[in-house]
Amino acid sequence: MPAPKRTPHFSDGYRDKARKVTSVRRQFPHVTATALAAIMKYAKQNDISDIPDDRFTMQRLRDASLENTPYGEVLTTVTLFSIPPKPDKTLVAINPLAYMSAAFKGGGGWFNLMKQKLSQTPSSPETPWQVILYADEVVPGNQLAIANARKVWAVYFSFLELDEHLSNEKAWSPVTAEPSLGLKDVSAGMSQVMAAVVKLFFGTSFNLQTGGIELVGPDGSRVRFWAKLAMFLQDGGGAHKIIFSCKGDAGTKLCMLCKNLVSGSSGVKDADASGTLTCSLCVEDELIFATDDDIRDTIQRLVAHKAVDSPQVFTKRQQALGFTYQEHGLLFDDALKDIVFPASQYAHDPMHCIFAGGVFNHVTFWFMAAVKSVIPGNAWRAFGTYLKTWHWPASINMRGTEYCTDERIKSYVKARVFKCSASEGLSLLPVFACWAMNVARRIPGVCIAACDAVAALCDVVEAIMAAPLGLVTSHHLRGCINACLQACVAAGWQPDFIPKFHWLVHFPHTLERFGKLPTCWVHERKHKHVKAFSADIKNTISYSRSVLSEVVSQQLFDVAQSDAFDLSMGLIHPVCAPHTVSAVVSSALQLSVNVLTSRAARLLPGPLCHKKDTVLVNQPATDKVGFTAGQVWFFAKVEGTDEHLALISFWELQSVDCAQGLSVWQMADNPALVDLRTVLTSVMWSESPRAIARVVVPFQFRGMMAE
Repeated sequence: MPAPKRTPHFSDGYRDKARKVTSVRRQFPHVTATALAAIMKYAKQNDISDIPDDRFTMQRLRDASLENTPYGEVLTTVTLFSIPPKPDKTLVAINPLAYMSAAFKGGGGWFNLMKQKLSQTPSSPETPWQVILYADEVVPGNQLAIANARKVWAVYFSFLELDEHLSNEKAWSPVTAEPSLGLKDVSAGMSQVMAAVVKLFFGTSFNLQTGGIELVGPDGSRVRFWAKLAMFLQDGGGAHKIIFSCKGDAGTKLCMLCKNLVSGSSGVKDADASGTLTCSLCVEDELIFATDDDIRDTIQRLVAHKAVDSPQVFTKRQQALGFTYQEHGLLFDDALKDIVFPASQYAHDPMHCIFAGGVFNHVTFWFMAAVKSVIPGNAWRAFGTYLKTWHWPASINMRGTEYCTDERIKSYVKARVFKCSASEGLSLLPVFACWAMNVARRIPGVCIAACDAVAALCDVVEAIMAAPLGLVTSHHLRGCINACLQACVAAGWQPDFIPKFHWLVHFPHTLERFGKLPTCWVHERKHKHVKAFSADIKNTISYSRSVLSEVVSQQLFDVAQSDAFDLSMGLIHPVCAPHTVSAVVSSALQLSVNVLTSRAARLLPGPLCHKKDTVLVNQPATDKVGFTAGQVWFFAKVEGTDEHLALISFWELQSVDCAQGLSVWQMADNPALVDLRTVLTSVMWSESPRAIARVVVPFQFRGMMAE
């Protein structure tokens, strides 16, 4: 009997598509699913028949796309002095002046951003823009490899005048991606590389400070642009040590910005009859800060003694002066003495100082060690239980992370430091401060100074994070830092201070000089671009050129996108709204309209807000509190208009605590449709069993509330 005919099933076509996709994926095992989907979408919408199908032709076309500019080719080479008898080395680098010319001429986001910022802050010989240089070592591939040939030193540049866009990785342009192994035989290593990078901006042929450059837009518009070197931003003492040839954290003089600070273990202070030397990392009044001339004089003394001292004496002299003699180093290059000003341009990174094995990590561990004997049960477990009652905005990924398991606690105790990523530390600190002040502090026998230290550290971080908004003066920041350091000393932690506690002292000076405190959060994201392109490169002989060609091509493409620097308010990836959302909006507006919706929206200052986030809305809860808290139910936009809306379920105010920046609300279902412009920010909050929400009010909005 013949088998009955099978009735076609609706999923048969889906299965066929799935088999085709699987077949394609097997041919491209190194391409991510997202990237492959984008390629297939592009292939459907565009004619790609003339695109080459071999990598050599693609590479040649890629390099050909890096056009020659009035300031030379985008990719250039520089000769570096090697340690004799090794031959001199050729450094492949991106010509920053040619890059700026090509990016400006390419139009799009970078062109629009530069026009906007130049209209706000014109560039002239008297008021040039300020260049920031950042350098760090990037480790693609196997980080545990004995000889990692892919490890590179990456250098990026940007301008202080870009302000809020400094947190956008597209605003940072690459200059070098030089393999670390290739610098082993280079005289002064990365210090000479940085000197060569500076000369790319301020060289003999074109000098961005004295002559400037002319930028020509896609519409033929022209602007003359001047800039000066303003800042070397580094993420740690190790990077500064390599660039500036200083001894760094492990030296007798552990800070090149302080003339009289010496390490306690050196014993130098005990032999100081004048009493000017100090081992204090945190008392600003005891420190004598170095000027540019002081550091230059020290370098000249070192150069002079190099010619007459014996090797043994010269080694001790280097240790005493706090610098290492490097003939071709950044500070030893006479051509840069009027461009590089070491004391004025040196800047620590607040992120690494506090959250990358820094002040926060040590204070957290010391605090838990101080309270473990008086908190019933396990102090770490108690904090872990408290942590579970808190909620973070969707843009902060803290879900499913457990910090207080037995395994992690053992790891903390063994290392004598609390371990977490920098972004996690930033999100945990306000909650940790609330627990220290509102739970631990109330337990009899708890060290009050330890609780005050945690709260003071939270004040320091809030001040640093608010600095880009122009809400914090150097005087206020100095007061917060002094209070934090004094509380740590009162808690008995001073003997265990690491050099990063000393970095805090210099942040008010940085804020005074530049008016802002740039951080290196953005560079950790920027490194992913270098890693992505360098991981699969097999030919490590021309490794630097290959990586830079890929990185700068991608950079020029990214900055040419119209939305590359878009911070305007609006919905993110809007779609047609379902009937229920459309009905609510149409009823509120008393019009029949087409409605778009999204799970996320960008608020006016630039941050993202998501559905179900708890937010502050610019609607006074009382005559003393200028905002109301609530939960986002949905975002909406009336199609064809600029009207952006949010449905917020408003809560009822119970109390405020201005000292701690907390507000308490009765949760309720009280929805109302509001203009998205009135939504201030997403916030962290905790919920009690009685539907009482405790909300952390960000620093910049605390002026809107009073006791």
